[in-house]
Amino acid sequence: MRFFGHSGSRVKGLVFCSSKVEAKELSDAFNTKGTYRTIALTGEDSQEKREDAIARLAGSGDYEVLRRDEQLDYIFTVDIFNEGVDIPEVNQVIMLRQTESPIVFIQQLGRGLRKFEDKEYVVILDFIGNYSNSYMIPLALSGDRSYNKDTLRKYVQSGNRIIPGKSTHHFLIKIKEKDYQVNFDVTQEQMLHYISQKLATGMRVRDLLALQFLLNGSEAILFDVEQELKSKYNNVLSELGKVNLVNILMNEFAVSGDAIKFKDCLFIKMNGSDYAISDEFKKALINEDFKNHIQQLIDLGVDRYKDMYMGVKLDNNPFALYEKYNYEQVCQLLEWPKNQIAQNIGGYKFDEATKTYPVFINYHKGDDVQDSIKYEDQFESQTLIKAISKNNRYLRSKDVNTAINADSLGVSMHLFVRKNKDDKESKEFYYLGTIHSTGKENARLIGYQQILM
Repeated sequence: MRFFGHSGSRVKGLVFCSSKVEAKELSDAFNTKGTYRTIALTGEDSQEKREDAIARLAGSGDYEVLRRDEQLDYIFTVDIFNEGVDIPEVNQVIMLRQTESPIVFIQQLGRGLRKFEDKEYVVILDFIGNYSNSYMIPLALSGDRSYNKDTLRKYVQSGNRIIPGKSTHHFLIKIKEKDYQVNFDVTQEQMLHYISQKLATGMRVRDLLALQFLLNGSEAILFDVEQELKSKYNNVLSELGKVNLVNILMNEFAVSGDAIKFKDCLFIKMNGSDYAISDEFKKALINEDFKNHIQQLIDLGVDRYKDMYMGVKLDNNPFALYEKYNYEQVCQLLEWPKNQIAQNIGGYKFDEATKTYPVFINYHKGDDVQDSIKYEDQFESQTLIKAISKNNRYLRSKDVNTAINADSLGVSMHLFVRKNKDDKESKEFYYLGTIHSTGKENARLIGYQQILM
């Protein structure tokens, strides 16, 4: 406890114990030794006693000056401070209780995450070593409070990759966050939001390289990105990829509401046959705080790419198996010149320029679909799926013919699956890999002019 210390003039700690007996015995032991002043609180104690203990720990009210010698260093507690208690002065949290609940874990950790004028950071000490649940730490620090089962599953699968450099065998973290004021104008806020939401996911590194070159003053973004991709990542920037990258950095990739929402997100402008930093982005970067935030987002995105995508993508495939993607991310990674709204995709869409054909399947149809046309896409085996075309299609229809003859036409088809379109937890699809038609002989017409392939 002394070794890891605390932020502030004195320690103000909460200790979460596993039982009332443990809390009382530990508090007595600390007090007997005389190094710290502590108290044990349980559900048996009155509200008045709890409030007085909090005031003593925080050093507020009479305990700030008049009764300073009665201030507490630690409160040992069982459950009662998990939630509903606001003690921003807490600068050390000690966990002696094993918990299987990420909600309880986050609540306990959150007791120390409030900012306070005399606290630069909070020290979290977990003496349990609950390695199998170490995913709860990045979940707590991620800010995600949805407790979405898919999100939880991803944290479990990702392990310590979520916090780069943190070993699961070192189950304690020192969290430091400077308390400073920053002010951004509307354009700067838009740019930060755009980069955070669309580029810093780490799914593709070229966008982040472009931003880095812009910060470094490059006058030929496409050339520099192309060279860096080839030399450092063994990746090729195609001509279609250049168009896609330019459109993303000039907000010409976006459609519908996003095009309006991010109308000021113009990061580049024409510079001869290449591109350089836009006047808008250059002006925004005059603010050093803004520039620092952009650099942090770039670093975060590159780390995510290296940790989560770089080593798991197949050759010439922009997607990672079993990761989740939304419609926009699929269009972006397939290097389409513009995004497509879900209604225009309608289950699948062929892009002639890139010769790519993503297929999106809702495995369970909604209740609003008429029974007469509720034909189920279904897996026949681990390697075979029956897929249904859009309405009013025949074997001679262009999209059907392209799907059936995709291999001979050089078309790359990708399969994305989610439970159903009404899933309130997620609007993303799991990527299951490339798919290939079994041939025209296995396709047939079913009701309402649909093709079963």
